[in-house]
Amino acid sequence: MGIEKLASFWPEWQIDEQLGEGAYGKVFRAHREEHSFVTDAAIKVITVPQSDAEVSSMQYEGMTERETKTYFEGIVQDFVNEIKLMETLKGTSNIVSVEDFKVIENTEKIGWDIFIRMELLEPFNKYAYNNPLDEAEVIKLGIDLCSALELCYTNHIIHRDIKPENIFRTKFGVYKIGDFGIARELEKTSGSMSTKGTYNYMAPEVAHGQSYDATVDIYSLGIVMYRLLNRNRLPFTDINAPQLTYQERKDATDRRLAGEALSAPCDASSDMAKIILKACSYNPAQRFKTPTEFKKALFAVQNGIPYTATNEAPRYEEEEQDKTMGIPMPKPAPMSNEKTSTTVAVRKPKPVKQPKAKAEKHAAKTNKKTKIFAIIVASVLVVAAIALFVVFKVALPNAYYQAALTLINDEKYYTAIDTLEKCNGYKDSEEKINECYYLIAEDLIAAGDYSEAVEILEDIKDYKDAEELINKYE
Repeated sequence: MGIEKLASFWPEWQIDEQLGEGAYGKVFRAHREEHSFVTDAAIKVITVPQSDAEVSSMQYEGMTERETKTYFEGIVQDFVNEIKLMETLKGTSNIVSVEDFKVIENTEKIGWDIFIRMELLEPFNKYAYNNPLDEAEVIKLGIDLCSALELCYTNHIIHRDIKPENIFRTKFGVYKIGDFGIARELEKTSGSMSTKGTYNYMAPEVAHGQSYDATVDIYSLGIVMYRLLNRNRLPFTDINAPQLTYQERKDATDRRLAGEALSAPCDASSDMAKIILKACSYNPAQRFKTPTEFKKALFAVQNGIPYTATNEAPRYEEEEQDKTMGIPMPKPAPMSNEKTSTTVAVRKPKPVKQPKAKAEKHAAKTNKKTKIFAIIVASVLVVAAIALFVVFKVALPNAYYQAALTLINDEKYYTAIDTLEKCNGYKDSEEKINECYYLIAEDLIAAGDYSEAVEILEDIKDYKDAEELINKYE
């Protein structure tokens, strides 16, 4: 089942070419001719589940065939609900219009193909590669996308996957957001987290699995704008380095998600830097509360009005606490000029004297017990140290290694790399890391993102035919 089924329900549309392919499906350019007038469209095809392995995995976990089908059928219904919602926003200025959709069930096995026909637009990455954006254009992009997020906010929609790959541009220079709901629904399947850029623009609370609200979209848009005004480099990466290794990009992301303060984007004006840093605040309470607030700040800079909002963290008065027990300590009484009441003297108890012989005998007995206890403790520590050595040098790396193999099999390459790095050279973990890089690069090439694929391949030139691919797509 696939694009060949298109003629059965949209016979008027003819497929021209495949525009891209990724973990979320394939996108095709199509056209329709009516009375010598040609209309273009983009058709996205999403398959649920994404592979037969997902069905096998769920049944291996104990689900019956009926339960497995019901589970995936629920995901398909969620997709349909998202698409219907997007159809209600059809024709709005800054959201990619969904024109029509169709769901086809596979009659031979558990599976569905979802066809979504949308307006055909230029991908933002392709435009930005050929037309570097100055601050004025970045402000325009921010205002356009804030307008889209305003509509989402009104309709209680959280996109949660704002990134360059989901931004598009019309021939009239209008920026739009697409791919609503797709990332969120595909996370319910096992292979989704291998998608490129999962963490690059993600808000910290989403990455940490915490509760979140609509400000996560404001954060992600802020990171997009940060990169555009930081010579196409994300926070904590070297803007002067000709190339970045995977480890450098990972370290930068880890620092951002850990809450380290961001420096200003190198090419942003003072006011623009303040706005972007506020949008990208680690604490959601410090960000713009709504897309409207964000847009108003951008409008101010666009019109030459100084931006005066600060990015300081709110201060809270807390009771002084005992650092050991965590028990609130009483605050000191206020100072007063009045004399205190009569002081009551407290008599100290006299020490009880023990006979000298009895005291010496007690001390010797205590010392003997102390030595025996020390020997026992030392023995226990030695055994524990040996056990820890075995765990950390053998058992734990092997566990990480086996987990990584499963992740690679499930196409969760980024998570597999993080896991393999914990193996500390166990077995062929370094080789497996290179394999993950190579597979990620293959996915990027299939999706048409050649520049990022080449960046990754540069780090593994000696692996397989990496150098050959670099020469081909550089």
